[in-house]
Amino acid sequence: VDVVAEEHERIDPTLLDQVAIGGVVALFPVLARREGEPELFGLQELDVPQDLTVDRGAVERQARDGFVQYQTELEQHLTPELYAELVPMFCGGVIDLSADQWITAVYDMITAFRDAGDPDTVIEALKGLYFGRTLSFMNMTWEMSSEQAEAVILEQAKAFHSRRDTLINKLGV
Repeated sequence: VDVVAEEHERIDPTLLDQVAIGGVVALFPVLARREGEPELFGLQELDVPQDLTVDRGAVERQARDGFVQYQTELEQHLTPELYAELVPMFCGGVIDLSADQWITAVYDMITAFRDAGDPDTVIEALKGLYFGRTLSFMNMTWEMSSEQAEAVILEQAKAFHSRRDTLINKLGV
């Protein structure tokens, strides 16, 4: 994610909703059925980042509102320990969703997606957490260069990969 906060170009948070959550959600059916190793995609070198500003307040509101709206589903699908950590964070506290918490949430929700009678509700329930992780990432990397922020993303990707056995075990494959 190449985001530099220099110029003040407004980004509608619902655009983040449509683009980014779509990317995460597109993986759910693939990961839930796990047929072989996935192909790797992406740039080998970074492009020059766009100059833009994101409304962190709007992202935070979407995180809190999404969590509260789907709190029952989240309590049902997330591990009890993670849910207990998230409630005070999203219900008035400082939203600081770590990569580890995000990975646990995504893996819990992939499992829930596979087993759900209404998979769309599982996806909707994930959105508040997605915005919480986005806000946490933005706050952590706000003063970083694009290269430094990309390094944080790469570390998170490695963490997802290192915990893949957790997902495999959850899915029973």
